[in-house]
Amino acid sequence: MQKIAKQAKWRFLGITLLLIGQLLFSRQVANASLGISNASVVYWSNCVKLARQQAPSPPTQVASPLDGCYQSLLAKFGMKLLNDTSSNPTSFFTSLQKMKGGSQQPSIAQLLVQRGYKGDSYIWERQELTYVARSKVDSNAVKGYNPAVDKPLLDQFVKLRLPTLSNQTLDQWLTSAILALQSRSTNRDIWPKYNPLPPLKFATPSGDMVYHGGRVIDGITNIYLIFWIDASLQRPSPTYESLIEQFVNDVSRSPLYANLMQYTDALGQYPRGARLAGTFTDMQSFPQTLVTARSGPSYDPKNTHILTPLVEQEIQKVAVSQSWNIQDYHSLFIILPTMNWHCGWHDSLYDSTKHRAGSPWAVVTYPYYQGKLNCPLLPQLPNHDPAADTAAKVLSHELSEAVSDPYQDGWYSGKSPDDGEMGDKCEGYSVPGGFLDARYLDIDPKTKGNVTWNGHTYAIQPEYDNFRHGCTWGGP
Repeated sequence: MQKIAKQAKWRFLGITLLLIGQLLFSRQVANASLGISNASVVYWSNCVKLARQQAPSPPTQVASPLDGCYQSLLAKFGMKLLNDTSSNPTSFFTSLQKMKGGSQQPSIAQLLVQRGYKGDSYIWERQELTYVARSKVDSNAVKGYNPAVDKPLLDQFVKLRLPTLSNQTLDQWLTSAILALQSRSTNRDIWPKYNPLPPLKFATPSGDMVYHGGRVIDGITNIYLIFWIDASLQRPSPTYESLIEQFVNDVSRSPLYANLMQYTDALGQYPRGARLAGTFTDMQSFPQTLVTARSGPSYDPKNTHILTPLVEQEIQKVAVSQSWNIQDYHSLFIILPTMNWHCGWHDSLYDSTKHRAGSPWAVVTYPYYQGKLNCPLLPQLPNHDPAADTAAKVLSHELSEAVSDPYQDGWYSGKSPDDGEMGDKCEGYSVPGGFLDARYLDIDPKTKGNVTWNGHTYAIQPEYDNFRHGCTWGGP
């Protein structure tokens, strides 16, 4: 019996060692696939060990052996800190660099004061870190974030080290985290590979798109659809909502959206993709002032300032009810009222400082009014729904522009966005005797569309491709 127990004991030990070896090996493979070096793994393992040793200790003013780990952790949050610090992160980053190159010590706190911040900038920095620790971290915004290791370390930093750090030391740490961001001029190594290249159409005479120093919606765009349906005015077609949702899901992973990858900000951040993050249908009637203005003799489709404030009020109301973030520039709200007014345009919400630096939005109005089509007629109807097929084209146009130029200081040609954002440059071109709408190009007589994504066909316009200097349905 003793012999059997002894054999079982050694057999159990052997199996345990084998499992440990497999686990260690799988971790090495996983780390390698993620681009994590063995040195980095060892470094963070030592940080975890130190953190466990210090966890029971009360806060102290004495420098901690973990300080290097904490600073490395904060460096991962550099981009998020920069975006949270300023509504124009590119300009803020440039100003910090100028302080570094001049006679001043670079300082977030000092720069905030110079830019008119009225509160205590040091308190703001502490509040920011507390907020970051309590929030769910977006891995798209925090490069290299490992929740299993970084989350406990961040919590411990906020609990034990943050209260003991001097204002100046904390400010230096956060400033260094932002200045550690590397500016990149290109991301061509990850551009999609096409064989053959997507067809390239006309090039507008105004030239290529020009970067004007502001933001793009980098990373993943969270798209929120709000269908504002006033059934007393007009009901949407039966398949309108479902086809619009389908289109958003399809365009978010399409070659057309991939074309946006070339439009980077000054820090090299770029659009990677999009997802349908939420949908809401509001059956509330339109304000009577809007209905009257639309039906009156002085109606002008270009006079969008009447509808714009109502659109923004509706977005804010719905966002609050659904707990959607209206201050994050990665949130793009697309509102689709069953009111026809112009066809579509985009802008952004106000932030807490009353500047247009809140979440971007776009409006796609219903193409019909009193049974009459008021937006350009499509050449074909691939989904047999005139309203949805037409709205998809408008949505595609506004989506591309909102991502590449969310605050009217991103990418466009000319001196202002009105001179040509990427969708405007590719709506069509003049021909003898008239204007050729770009949606008429490359229509397949069988599918009645010019793009097919995930088995679904649409008739839409191309968008501008700076790299190839023309309009295309797939790039860059």
